[in-house]
Amino acid sequence: MSHRSTPGWRGRLRPAVPALCVAALLAACGTTGGGAGGRAAGSVDPETLMGLSPNEVSAMMGQPELRRQEQPAEIWQYRTGTCVFDVFFYDQGGRQQVTHYEARHRQQGTVSAPGCLGQIVASRGGRATS
Repeated sequence: MSHRSTPGWRGRLRPAVPALCVAALLAACGTTGGGAGGRAAGSVDPETLMGLSPNEVSAMMGQPELRRQEQPAEIWQYRTGTCVFDVFFYDQGGRQQVTHYEARHRQQGTVSAPGCLGQIVASRGGRATS
């Protein structure tokens, strides 16, 4: 029996999307060193967040430290010791999804968005480290 002929086969793949996104982000963490603050967490391309739903972002990054509504947006904020990463959700065709992100240093100076996101994914991505 072919999965393609079974009605709803695409719907059964949908739950795997967050796990695949996490795997892709974690794999990318090890590709480049030197995230914000000089940590070895690596960098993660924040463009991988674009179009994701709140559930998918939560599965990938954990729960945010702060959620705020600024109509028409919902903003989730993640923090590390050196940076802050904001994820912006907007309604796109009846579905909340990431359309923008921002990264900034907690004190002063500059921070790379990939480096900051790499730190967050490494520290909150739901993968236990030993």
